[in-house]
Amino acid sequence: MLIRLAYDIQFDIPAPVAMVALLNVHPSRIRDLEEPDELQTEPRLEIAYYRDSFGNRCARFVALQGQLRLFIPR
Repeated sequence: MLIRLAYDIQFDIPAPVAMVALLNVHPSRIRDLEEPDELQTEPRLEIAYYRDSFGNRCARFVALQGQLRLFIPR
């Protein structure tokens, strides 16, 4: 089974805030993806990745005030 993943999430951020996003497929299913599931942000932000205690890939970043878009391009 192949997995196709897509999302487009938008926020209106009132003040800078640290965020953690768990939007990636679990590492055990990476081979089943049609395309890589790399998180994109608009505006572009520096993203630090880590694994939580369950093995999930987590993305940590600081969102600036204003519009924020999290997406995977199709």
